[in-house]
Amino acid sequence: MPGKALQCSGLSKFINKITTFLIFLILRYATPTTHARLRKTCRVHQCDTHFLSVQHSSKMQTNNQTAAQSRFHLAFHVTDLDTARDFYGRMLGCAEGRATETWVDFDFFGHQISLHLGTPFVSRQTGRVGDVMVPMPHFGVVLPMHDWQILAKRLESATIDFVIRPGIRFPGEPGEQGTMFFNDPFGNPIEIKGFAEFEKLFAQ
Repeated sequence: MPGKALQCSGLSKFINKITTFLIFLILRYATPTTHARLRKTCRVHQCDTHFLSVQHSSKMQTNNQTAAQSRFHLAFHVTDLDTARDFYGRMLGCAEGRATETWVDFDFFGHQISLHLGTPFVSRQTGRVGDVMVPMPHFGVVLPMHDWQILAKRLESATIDFVIRPGIRFPGEPGEQGTMFFNDPFGNPIEIKGFAEFEKLFAQ
């Protein structure tokens, strides 16, 4: 009997190691939900979760690196490229990229926007944020608070026609932010936000 018990114990450990290794392989392609379920299964069956922690940490690091290297691309219509160059280049300080006779690219605070000749999209103030109605749809960028303040002062000095003047939204709350809305010369709405702490961008 002791021999059989020892044999069963060895078989159990072997199965445990095989199960853990298979889970490790699955996690290479697992979603966060699947990852959580596998960890729960391991707790029930007393699997070694060391592989799970290491693999999850590796996936999180890879995702963070990808996000840090990512840039969004947005293409929309304008009716005159020279006017667009004056506004996005001179007014907002965006460096010009590639261009043809029908479109021009700009470095929009580290992201790529492509302005194509055509009819701009229709926008209306239908988005409710607190007690304020904001233009929808709109695009923009989130800046460090210091940079946001500098840009706000420059635009105010240029007597730009703000849709919503620069101000602080949600003061004292986790999502406290600077915000301002204005249109480009073609009616495309832009929102520029400012955060003192980028870590709180998605704070609830």
